[in-house]
Amino acid sequence: MLALRSAFSKKPETESEEPDMDLCEDISTDEVQVFQLAKVMGPHLSSTARRRYRIRVQSAQSGETPSEKEFLLLHAVERLAMAPAETMVGGLARGLRECFLQDPRNRRLLQTTEPQSPARSADDSVESSLQQQSPSPMNTETPSPQELDEARRAKRRKAAQERQQKMLDDLKKRQAAFMTSVQGQHMMEETSPKRPACDEQHGAIDAENQIQKEPECVVCMSHQEGEDGDNPLGLLCFLRPAPANCLPRPRVPTEQAVLLQAPKAPLRSDCLNRGGPYCFSPHAPDGLVLARPCSHRMHFSCWSRFKKGLSSGNRLACPYCNTASNALLPACSSRGKRPAGLSFRDANTSMQNEESMLRQDESLHQQHAEASSDFTSSLEGQLRRLGDQNLPPPQLSEALELGSTVLAHPMTGLAKLCADNITLTEVRLRTRPAAQAAALVVPGVPGYGGSSSSSAAPQARHALADSAASTYLHTLLGETLQVAPNHVAAAAARLACNETAGRLGNCLLAATPHGRFQIMTVLLLSLCAGPNRGKSAEASSAARNFVHGFYLLEAVVVLAALADERLIEAELHETPGIWRCVKSLSSAPGELAAIPGQMTPLRTREEAVALLKLALNPFLFKTRQLLAALGPESDVSDMLPSLRSEGPVSPDEQHARLINTGCGLPSAEELLDPNSGFVDAGALMQLLGSATSMRAQHFRGLQPSSPLVLVLVSAADEPPADVILPNHVWQLSPLGFERLHAAGCQEFVELSTEALPHGCEGRLFCVAYRMTLPVITGRVYQKFYTQFVNARCTVCTTSSTIPTICLLCGTFLCCNSECCRRDGDGEVTRHAQTCGLGTCIFLQLSNSLVHVVADGFITCWGSLYLDGHGEEEYNLARPLHMSEARLQQLMQSIREVSLDFEPRLKWKKVIFV
Repeated sequence: MLALRSAFSKKPETESEEPDMDLCEDISTDEVQVFQLAKVMGPHLSSTARRRYRIRVQSAQSGETPSEKEFLLLHAVERLAMAPAETMVGGLARGLRECFLQDPRNRRLLQTTEPQSPARSADDSVESSLQQQSPSPMNTETPSPQELDEARRAKRRKAAQERQQKMLDDLKKRQAAFMTSVQGQHMMEETSPKRPACDEQHGAIDAENQIQKEPECVVCMSHQEGEDGDNPLGLLCFLRPAPANCLPRPRVPTEQAVLLQAPKAPLRSDCLNRGGPYCFSPHAPDGLVLARPCSHRMHFSCWSRFKKGLSSGNRLACPYCNTASNALLPACSSRGKRPAGLSFRDANTSMQNEESMLRQDESLHQQHAEASSDFTSSLEGQLRRLGDQNLPPPQLSEALELGSTVLAHPMTGLAKLCADNITLTEVRLRTRPAAQAAALVVPGVPGYGGSSSSSAAPQARHALADSAASTYLHTLLGETLQVAPNHVAAAAARLACNETAGRLGNCLLAATPHGRFQIMTVLLLSLCAGPNRGKSAEASSAARNFVHGFYLLEAVVVLAALADERLIEAELHETPGIWRCVKSLSSAPGELAAIPGQMTPLRTREEAVALLKLALNPFLFKTRQLLAALGPESDVSDMLPSLRSEGPVSPDEQHARLINTGCGLPSAEELLDPNSGFVDAGALMQLLGSATSMRAQHFRGLQPSSPLVLVLVSAADEPPADVILPNHVWQLSPLGFERLHAAGCQEFVELSTEALPHGCEGRLFCVAYRMTLPVITGRVYQKFYTQFVNARCTVCTTSSTIPTICLLCGTFLCCNSECCRRDGDGEVTRHAQTCGLGTCIFLQLSNSLVHVVADGFITCWGSLYLDGHGEEEYNLARPLHMSEARLQQLMQSIREVSLDFEPRLKWKKVIFV
C-alpha cells in the first residue's frame, strides 16, 4: 500500500505529522479496493492508523439504498484481528495490529475508543450487544445486517471456544482424580525412580502413597483385607510354550526343506546346501514355558467369572491393560509369603519355630488350594504341549520320590517354570542393552523400536522391569515351596552325597544347557522344602555341591567336544582335576573317528579359557538370580541392577562380575591354571558317577551341548566342491557374521583354522549363541527372492499360490492351500507345533511381509525390507533393501518371546493357514 501511495502522493508527509481527526477521507466507490485505499493513506502506518475513512455499506436486502460508514483504520484492523487463528485474514490482521501498536499514540487511542466485541455474552441478543457498546464518534448508527451476521459468527466462535475449554478443564479434573487414586499412585511408583523427599510437601505425598500401596482387583476394585484363603488376590499372567535360547539348530540339506529348480550340474549327495539357501532342522532343540505377568491383580472368584464370560474366538486379556493373560497365579501378602533361607553358611533354627512355620504354611496352602489347582492345571496344559523331551527327566522325579512322571506332582512343573522365568530374564538383560547401545533399535520408528515403554527414562524402565520380575519370581517360588512335600529336602540331600552318586549322570549328559539348569533349580528348591527352608547345615552343604557340580559340568561338556587330543593329553599331566573328566568324556577315539564332520578346533589353553567364559557366563547369570531369590534376604530387584550394564561389556568383564556367586566358584582362568590348586572335581564326579563314558559319542568333535556355535566366515558363497563342511558349522558372509553377533557384546573367539577341512578358506569363530534368523541372507530382497522362483513344497511337491518360508528353519510352506491340509489344519499351523512349539514366524515371498501365527491367532508384523525412501513396498516394483534395525528388533522379540505383548500387533483368529 505504501508503494502504491507513493505514486499518488503530491506532498510529502513526515512521520511526526499528526492527521486531522476531524477530517474524513472519502472512499466514494462502491467497492473498497487497494488502489482507492492507497490514495487516501499516509506514507506511514502509524499515522495512517489514526485516520478516519468513510465508505459505502450495501445492505444484504435488496431495494435498500447504500449507507455510509465512518471508521478508523485502527478499529477496522482490531475487528479483523478477532477472526479465528486458522484464517488467513485473522493472521494478517494481527500482524498489522502489532505494527500499529508499536506507536504509543495508537495504543492510547485504542484504549480510549476501543469498540466492544460483537459477541459480548451468550445470553444477550446480538442487537442489544451492539447497542451497548461504548460510544465513539465512529459508531453512532444502527448496526447493519453485515455487522449482525459477523456478531452471530463471533458468538458461535466464542461458544465453541468455551465448550473446548470446558472439555479441557474436565479432562484435567479426570486426570487429577486418576493420579490421586490407588492405581494412579501405583503407576507413579512403578514408572518413577526412587528419590528422597526434597521438601515437606513431597514428604506428605509419600506418606499418603504408603497408605494406598495395597494391591486391588481390577474387576471389583477392592483391596485384600488380610489373607482370604478361599478367594486369594492373584497375579494375572500369560503362559505359552516357546523355543529355548540355548542351542543352535543343526543344518539340514536344502532338499529336505524346499525343492528348488534343478541345477545345471548334478550335486553331490554328501554336500549340504550346495547351490541353495541354508536350511535348518524344523524341530526346536529345547523348549520352555513363558510366564509373563502384566502387574495387575484379580480375585480368584472374579477370575472364574471373567473366564466364563469371555466369548469364544477372542484372546484372554487383562481387562485393564488388554495384555494377553490366560492364568492367575495366587499370591499371598507379605505376611503370608514363605521365603527360602538357603545360605552357604551353616545355620540352624529352633525346631519349635520350624514346626510353627510349617503348620502356618500348610494351612495357608490348604486355604487357597482351589486357586493353586486352577493355576497348576493351566501350567500342565502348557507343559504337555512341550513334549516329554523338553521336560525334566522322569529319573529326577523318581529320585525325589515325587512319582514316576514329571507331571505326577505339581512341584516339578512349578520349579521348571521358575527356571524358565529366570532364563528369559537372563536373555532380556544380557541382549537388549547391547542392541540398544549399538543403535540397532530405532525408537523413532513407531512399532519397530524398543518396547512399549521406550519413551520413558531408562532408569524408570529398568526399575519397572526389575520390580515386575522380582514380584512374579518371589510369588512363583512361594507357590512352589508351598506345594513341595517335606520329604524332598532329604531326598535331594542324598543325591549330593556318595550314597546315590551318579544316579542322574546319564540324564545330565543327555540334557541341553537349559535342561541342566532346570534340574539344578528343582534340586535347590527341594532343599528349601520342609520346616528348615534350606537353613540347615546339611542343605547348605548339598547346595554348594550342586552348584559346584553343575558349574564344572558346563565347562567339561565344552572341552570334551572341542578340545584337541594333544591339548587334553598335555593338560592332563598338569591339571588332572577337570581334565580327567574331559578325558573320560572324550575316550574311545578309534570309535569316533568314523563319525563324519568331527572337528576339534581348540588347540591352546588361552583359546580354551576364552571359550569357557562364553559358555559359563549365561549359567553364572541365571545361578546368581536363583541364589539371590532363595537366599535369606532375597530381593531380585536389588540384585538385577548390579548385573545390568548400560552398554556393551566384554566377556571378560562379564565373567569377573558374575563369578562372585557367594559359593566360591573358580573363574575360567582358575579352572585351567595348573598352579591354582583350587578346582576339586569331586562334586562333578558325584553327579556323574560312572556314566561319564556312556555318552562320549554325543560330545567328541560335534556340536557341544552349550550355547555356542562355530561359524566359518568366508567371502565365498560356498566351499569348494570337494570339501565337506560339518553340519554343525555355519558358513556365513561377513555381513551375516555381523548380524549374528550384533546383539552379543562382541561375544566371540577366533579359533585356529588348522581343524578345518583341507581346501576350506576363511576365518573360524566360536560365537555365543543367541536365537537368530540365519535364513535371511544378503541385503537386496529381489536377489533373495530369486532363490525361490518356481520353488516347490516338500509335502505336496507343487508350487503354492501363496509361497511362504519359515524364518526359523527355512522350510518352504504352502499357505492357505488345500493340498497340504491334514486333519483340518494347514501346513503353516502344523509346522508351528514342531518348529516354534505353537508359533511360526514366516515370510510371504510375494510381498516381503512377515506374519506370525501363535496358538490359533495370526498377525502381520511388517516387512524387513524397505525401499530407497524407507517405506514398505508390497508389489516389489522397486529395489528393496534389508532394514537392519527391523531385523534386530524382530530377533530380539523372538529371543524374549514378546511378540504377544506388542501393542501395535492386531491378532485375529486363524480360520485356515
